[in-house]
Amino acid sequence: MTHADWQCRCEDIECLGKTTPPGDLIYESAQALIRATDGRAIISSGVRCEDYNERVGGSANSRHLPRHADAVDLVAEGILRRDLWIVAMRVLPLSIMCVGIYPWGMHLDTRGEHHLWVYRPLVEGEGRHAAIF
Repeated sequence: MTHADWQCRCEDIECLGKTTPPGDLIYESAQALIRATDGRAIISSGVRCEDYNERVGGSANSRHLPRHADAVDLVAEGILRRDLWIVAMRVLPLSIMCVGIYPWGMHLDTRGEHHLWVYRPLVEGEGRHAAIF
């Protein structure tokens, strides 16, 4: 895992999402999850600038934004979401308090509150978050 894996995917080479490093705890946690999956979990989104965050449908106060830089999205080819969750609960520190399960993979952040949510589509093209706790 390199710094480039965390950088914003926008076209602006000077955006804050390319120059802001992730927080230590989220970085180390993602690294642990990637190792535990033998590299099958990969980062799909790390730090994002506001423009790119808006383009991908992120919230206005997304933890991916440079002002927080404490979130990561991971995808895992060939691993069921349930199994990725089990691995995450085994290797992640208790301070990883927010976990979102999506059809594409997993969101992790260290915002300081405990949350677990599962994305469940209501109809084609729409969705919602069902909070577990």
